[in-house]
Amino acid sequence: VAVIYVIVIAIFAVPAAIIVLALRRPEDAGAGAVEVVIGGVLIAIIYAAVGWIFTAIGCAIYNLAARWIGGIEVQVEPVVPPPPVPLWAPSITPPPG
Repeated sequence: VAVIYVIVIAIFAVPAAIIVLALRRPEDAGAGAVEVVIGGVLIAIIYAAVGWIFTAIGCAIYNLAARWIGGIEVQVEPVVPPPPVPLWAPSITPPPG
């Protein structure tokens, strides 16, 4: 779950960091780039840690509630796909042309 949270926040943090770096004032061209990158990494790590903790809490609450109300039941049936249609069957002669 934490890896998924890092990926999700990276999808938003990378463009946001690029926008922040692009919209800086010209006199601040050299300053702040490292801070933006470090801030983005820290936000991703904190978001992943908090998301992981709350996912664990949510799973624990679900398991506790499932004990009382039954949870979710899933039935899976195997489905065999039909065989592929042959592009050309050698026993069939093409219609006269």
